[in-house]
Amino acid sequence: VNEALLERILNANPRVQEICTPRLVSLNQEKTKKALLRGATSLEEAIRTTPAYRARARLGFTEIISESVRPGDYSFCVRRP
Repeated sequence: VNEALLERILNANPRVQEICTPRLVSLNQEKTKKALLRGATSLEEAIRTTPAYRARARLGFTEIISESVRPGDYSFCVRRP
């Protein structure tokens, strides 16, 4: 989802506390794999290098919910701290 669109959705729904990304694709998946190859100590750390995570973090959703991280498709959920 485009960051500007996500921001509009959140502005229209200010009670949203969690955003889930069901599957990382293309660039985000490549960034995650590269981070792991470069020595990221966890999948969560690798996900933090992706544009998908950074866009959500800029909107205040910085905490990756550990239980939501799935290695096969690199899905994850974030919430506001």
